[in-house]
Amino acid sequence: MAFKAKRPVIIAIQSQHVEKILAGTKAWELGRGLIRDCNCFVIYRSRENRGIVAIAEIGETRPSKYKAGGYDYHILKVYVFKEGKLSLDTAFENTPIKRKFNVPQAFTYLRNIDDYWTPETEAAAAEAVKILLKTHPYKIVYPKDID
Repeated sequence: MAFKAKRPVIIAIQSQHVEKILAGTKAWELGRGLIRDCNCFVIYRSRENRGIVAIAEIGETRPSKYKAGGYDYHILKVYVFKEGKLSLDTAFENTPIKRKFNVPQAFTYLRNIDDYWTPETEAAAAEAVKILLKTHPYKIVYPKDID
C-alpha cells in the first residue's frame, strides 16, 4: 500500500457512482457530512452487486457546491479489488475487525462500528485496511481530475 491509512471510513455509495469511481471518471465524491482527519474510504457498493469493491485514497475536502451541509472529497487513487467485491461477512475476517457488521447509511469510521466489534485503536482500524490490501489482489486507478 502506497499510503498509510488514517481514521479509515467505510462509505456506502450507489452502484452508478461506484462504477464511475472505478472507471476513473469521477474524482470527487459528495458526502452527507464532514468526515474529519480521514485519508481513505473503504467503498461499499450498495444496491445491485453489493460488497466492498475498493479502497480510495482521499486528499482535499471542501464544502460542497452542490448540496448544502455536504462535503466533497477528492479521490487521489483507487485500489480496486480484482475479485470484483468482498462480502461484508468475510472481508475483515483476518483483521482486527473480526465480526460482521451492518452497512452504514452514509459512512462510519471503522473504529466506531460497534462497541463489541470495534478495534481497540485507530491504528488497529488502519491495520485492517492494510491487511485487506495485502490479502486481496487489486489494481490501482487514478481518477481524472474532473470538477
